[in-house]
Amino acid sequence: GSMSAADKRETLNQIVTGEAGIIVGTHALFSDPVEFFDLGLVVIDEQHRFGVEQRAALSKKAAAKPHTLVMTATPIPRSIAMTIFGDLAVSELRELPAGRGDVQTVFVDTVRNPGWVTRAWERIREEVAQGRQAFVVCPAISPDDASTSDGRTLTAVTSLANELAAGPLQGLWLGIVHGKQSAVER
Repeated sequence: GSMSAADKRETLNQIVTGEAGIIVGTHALFSDPVEFFDLGLVVIDEQHRFGVEQRAALSKKAAAKPHTLVMTATPIPRSIAMTIFGDLAVSELRELPAGRGDVQTVFVDTVRNPGWVTRAWERIREEVAQGRQAFVVCPAISPDDASTSDGRTLTAVTSLANELAAGPLQGLWLGIVHGKQSAVER
């Protein structure tokens, strides 16, 4: 985004003609003027900084769905959600960098173990009472985004946040963060 007009024009030309075989960039890569010659592989570093729609916008710039490699050093719940709700395989580096503490991520399979849901909300209350944070990841932002082509309804963050605030997490401060919010809102 900070390139001069002449440099940007030259770079965009190299991308669209295929002269540039490897393109490294920021979120600007999925803006409108960028067209790829034959996008075959997308590598996203720090994937937790990209929204679902942003990754989809980049993939839509390819004639055929490109191979995608998403990387993160931050073991966040979205990483798990992407492997469950997306078509991703997981490769994991199990060695922690020097000085890093253990991080525990737990997935509650609500389909196979519906009784675990109540205990999950209780555990969140326990962790918050000890001054910690919890993250709840939903595959959709609003009920309008929650229908799938195969007839399933995904959990929407806006709906679930309201249910939790009025129910199992009542009295706790709940923040909502999603890709349709402005940076200021987030």
